[in-house]
Amino acid sequence: RIIYKDFSGNYYLGLKDGIYMFEHNGKETKLSDTSEYGDDRSFTRIEFIEKKGNDIYCLIHNSDRNSNNDIGWRLGATRKNSVFMKKNLHTNEITKIYEID
Repeated sequence: RIIYKDFSGNYYLGLKDGIYMFEHNGKETKLSDTSEYGDDRSFTRIEFIEKKGNDIYCLIHNSDRNSNNDIGWRLGATRKNSVFMKKNLHTNEITKIYEID
């Protein structure tokens, strides 16, 4: 699970099937599916996410599982890529602003 709080007081939760937003009034919205920024084999970490109007902007880091990097109970991973993207919540159009492999 990934939990992130933005500057507006909204909370975001990243689960295996996507990213969800919980507004300060308790309203839940599914913002994206995992297929839009990674795959089901990736570990995903949200570094930044912010909702502005009808758009969400987020920086997401994806890593692949790597058992050679395990330390005790912590699972190891190797960084795969980072994606900064914008998604329009009305049209579902996704724009990759940049991606680093």
